[in-house]
Amino acid sequence: MLRVVLIVSLLSLVLGGAGCDRRGGGDGRDRDTLPPPPKTTSTTAPSFDVPAVIDAAYVGRVMQALDHVYGDGVRHLAVSRSVDEEFLKHLLAIHNPRIFQLAQDLWVKIQARGFEGLAATPADPVTRVDKLLRADRDCILIEGDRNLSPLHAQDDPTNHDRYVALSPLRPDRNPVALNQTPWAINFSGQRTDGSVPEDACVAQ
Repeated sequence: MLRVVLIVSLLSLVLGGAGCDRRGGGDGRDRDTLPPPPKTTSTTAPSFDVPAVIDAAYVGRVMQALDHVYGDGVRHLAVSRSVDEEFLKHLLAIHNPRIFQLAQDLWVKIQARGFEGLAATPADPVTRVDKLLRADRDCILIEGDRNLSPLHAQDDPTNHDRYVALSPLRPDRNPVALNQTPWAINFSGQRTDGSVPEDACVAQ
């Protein structure tokens, strides 16, 4: 009986204290008021829909997405040590036909050299957009710097492209949706005479 009385007394003290807290403390604040929930930031995927006015910010997002697909492909290559079907899917998804063939031939040559110069853990290329020389739904021509050195063991001037041209992506080249943009690379490089590649947007 004594144990029951003690338990009841303790419960009374606890409940009584809780009641006092609900009525508020000496500082005038309501002790039952909960702090506001922490603010959350929504993470929405960037839109690659072609805007009415194509600006450098949009082109920068597109290039970042394309360079990431390329980086993923080369990271696979660094592990597989083979220009295999998985790597070629990545290459195909971001390049139009002619430049795809050039890129494939380049990586076949690198494979033949035992992947000499390939970074152990390749990172994404980085493209800086300095100027839009053309920007419409048929073609985007960029002047800036496309730095491909993160794919390689060391930086090299030959790993930097001054001009990049984008043209609409053919859906049949991206069957597994690796490329989330409506664009593919039509040209990446520079002319030997330093001139602007005016024909970089010609269908390949």
